[in-house]
Amino acid sequence: MEKQVLEKWREIYYYASVILKLDPWSRFGERDLFIMACRGSEEEHFFTFLYESCGVHGIALYRTAHACFAAQERLHSPNRKKEPVFQIQDAIIFWLGDREDVSKENYSLIKELGIQCRGRGAWPFFEQYRCGYMPRAVSEDQLDVLLDDMGNLQMMVRAIVEQNLVVDFAHGQVVARFYSEDQDQYFTFETNLNGPRKPVYPVIELREMRILNDLAAMPSKGKVCLDWSYLPTVMKEGKERIIPRLVLIVDSQSGLILKNVLLAPKEYPVTHVFDILVDLCQERGKPAEIQICDEELKSGLEDFCKKTNIKLTMRKQLNKLTTARNFVLEQIKRQ
Repeated sequence: MEKQVLEKWREIYYYASVILKLDPWSRFGERDLFIMACRGSEEEHFFTFLYESCGVHGIALYRTAHACFAAQERLHSPNRKKEPVFQIQDAIIFWLGDREDVSKENYSLIKELGIQCRGRGAWPFFEQYRCGYMPRAVSEDQLDVLLDDMGNLQMMVRAIVEQNLVVDFAHGQVVARFYSEDQDQYFTFETNLNGPRKPVYPVIELREMRILNDLAAMPSKGKVCLDWSYLPTVMKEGKERIIPRLVLIVDSQSGLILKNVLLAPKEYPVTHVFDILVDLCQERGKPAEIQICDEELKSGLEDFCKKTNIKLTMRKQLNKLTTARNFVLEQIKRQ
């Protein structure tokens, strides 16, 4: 490994060791938030201390509010879809794991840094998580931001432990840190979070297309349920190990599976669903109503349904679809 890269890792691990000595897991829960306004940009990074959702001591570093709140929603809500919820988040996570948890790349790094490890829960390493993919070692292009994040996080933790900063986490306060250009220094303080702790999914507005006009003119009949979920399995796509997403469309009355499609990760995954719905309409006719129970699908499909004259209905739960999903999951287990 190049000397410059190794020195960055050495400093990152130094900041991690400072945090470990302060024993943050005895003080903070997973929903206690640390937020940093990044110097020289409008980005805000979010940090949480993990344990209750995974049984392993970890530090999650999120680059956006959406990534943080989407992960927390998945980790702390009922997992009705039986998804591998911990894998489907966007974060870099520091772990104190066991020897068998450490990848070949991380094992080599630990040895190069001369870190002595022995026993369970005593192996420190970082992994990068991306929705739809299995975790991987942190790439070199992530190190500068990771170094800045860990350096600022250790200062926030020290402000509480060593400088007696009082933060009322139980009533929604968070720890915040920002750099003042005027005063040329960082400030760490407690504050209230503006807005709800909910992920915000992008609303996809479609340009005018002939296919949308054709669908809008079609007669409609019946109702279907539509949902998607990440499967508790791993597939290979090129050099990547992916977690596929299952899209299911079932007839709302009979529960008959009309569409059953596996999706690979994509930047705007709901665009896959547009194609599936177009195929459904062309093969079986246009439904008068699509029932969903997923906020991401709601944001993504509203404009599509408006332009094609299909009613989009949000439900708390779709029992026919749950039955169909359980059937598909059982089929996968038998393979």
